[in-house]
Amino acid sequence: MATKKEINHYVNLNWSYTIEQETGKGKHFYIIRVNELPGICTDAKTIEEGMKNILEAIEATIILYLENGKPIPEPIKKEGSGQHCVQDNKRTSSDLENPITIF
Repeated sequence: MATKKEINHYVNLNWSYTIEQETGKGKHFYIIRVNELPGICTDAKTIEEGMKNILEAIEATIILYLENGKPIPEPIKKEGSGQHCVQDNKRTSSDLENPITIF
């Protein structure tokens, strides 16, 4: 079984995220995905709430990878001086544009 220290090591790596703003039934919310962990996403009313939720999802995913002896994907390593790559976007269900991607 994985130790808390081992799990925290992976959770705290520099994962990259895709953040999409959506509107449904007159309400705005954000969908946050971890680019290196397929299928891992969450939605929330705010980005801050979504980031808290996505860290919990990453932790649960890391535990499953470790318990099943699966290799854990490595975070994307971005070359260059910048830490972030952001594409700004106002997105609605009828207006599909590029989402925000943060490295």
